[in-house]
Amino acid sequence: PASAPVSSAATHRPATPATTLPSPTTVHHVPPPPRAADTSSILDGPALSSNAGLLVSPRQKGNRLLHYVKNVKWHYANIVPDYQMTRDSCALFVSVKYHLLHPKYIYGRMDPLRRTYRCSVLLCLVDTEDTYPLHELAELAMHKEFTFMLAWSSLEAARYLETYRMFENKPAKLIK
Repeated sequence: PASAPVSSAATHRPATPATTLPSPTTVHHVPPPPRAADTSSILDGPALSSNAGLLVSPRQKGNRLLHYVKNVKWHYANIVPDYQMTRDSCALFVSVKYHLLHPKYIYGRMDPLRRTYRCSVLLCLVDTEDTYPLHELAELAMHKEFTFMLAWSSLEAARYLETYRMFENKPAKLIK
């Protein structure tokens, strides 16, 4: 008897990623990110209460810096920026390598945020030796009225986000 043909979809198995990132469950016991069809645990809009923690856009799923955010709670929310640290501060994240591959990406992301938040940060991960993109990004940040911050590791970038969040209600005298 002839056997039925085997579907290539049945025999194909997706490759597993080399590194796995923690889900929000492993970071301060917040609920895991929703599946593609389930959006019930994603917050809508930029509402941020004093105990909500760091709001993270779903487009940042897979970003290594989330692995290092351990000092503040965080969860996904339907927000325009990549991160919302406080009610009036937000951040866009870009790596230099990504900017070199997609130079127009950050321009389109910055425009909707102009003058929406009191403090808008362009957080840039320096992951290349080439310094020219840093000059371009610094000029862009200045032109669009963003604070330009450089981080040389995902850990450093995570600490910047945590610090903004932790110092929300602290007096300016504590910053030295």
